[in-house]
Amino acid sequence: MKLFYLAFIGLTASVTQALAFEIPKDTAKIVFYNQKGSPILSLEDKNHDGHFEKKIVFKKGLPYKVLLDKNKNNVPEKIAVLDPQGQVKELIFDRNEDRRPDKWQIYNKGRLTEAEEDRNFDGKKDLISFFDTNGKIKKILRDDDYDGFFEIEEVFKGKIREVLIKSPKNKAVKEKLVYDGKQLTSRLIDKDLDGHFELEERFNQKGQKFLLISREGKKVKVFCFDEEEKPRLAFVDQDKDGLFKKEYSYTEKAWKDINPINLEAVINICESKKNGK
Repeated sequence: MKLFYLAFIGLTASVTQALAFEIPKDTAKIVFYNQKGSPILSLEDKNHDGHFEKKIVFKKGLPYKVLLDKNKNNVPEKIAVLDPQGQVKELIFDRNEDRRPDKWQIYNKGRLTEAEEDRNFDGKKDLISFFDTNGKIKKILRDDDYDGFFEIEEVFKGKIREVLIKSPKNKAVKEKLVYDGKQLTSRLIDKDLDGHFELEERFNQKGQKFLLISREGKKVKVFCFDEEEKPRLAFVDQDKDGLFKKEYSYTEKAWKDINPINLEAVINICESKKNGK
């Protein structure tokens, strides 16, 4: 026989008494009912070790919360909040067992839609993930310096992943990184945080920069780089009309006039240099 003390205070609004009683050995389950015969709490010990690792709190006769305490310290590591149909609508975790939740998973009709984390256990959420209807991550918000501002936003579009780095001053995107799988393909920079990217870098499959587009000032400049990321060619659109009429060779250290070409053609030239053609 084991003496068991149960405090009902706070479990429901109507029950405010405490009970002490003995529990027979190998008891696997205990269910408590209110005066109307509706369950208010159940305790389960499936492995018969004398510790009730699972507790279910009922609301209006239906399971409302499931608390799991498998390491026997009376601090639930996991709490499941259920909807009236019995489906999980939220999972709450206490991973470091400081009695403060540090991870939350939100569900809609059984489907995971959002996950939130407190990675440094300071009581503030610093990582939020959003999921699509197939259960795949579609967006992540990150506060990697734990200052309360989510300065990094990751957006997933199939194999493409966009990483937006925001400024805490006006929450504008100051940098945008684009990945194809794990491969960085481009980097855009907004130097003055006016909502327009003045600089754009592009990278080859080796991670080397082969192109830089500068839209600063009244001109558009494009720079082509070799495999050592040294500039080889430069092109200038002097009046931002979309046509490049001048080319600079870093080998010859000289400008020359060329037949007008558009940005796409200039990029093709840089890519041909990238591929060693």
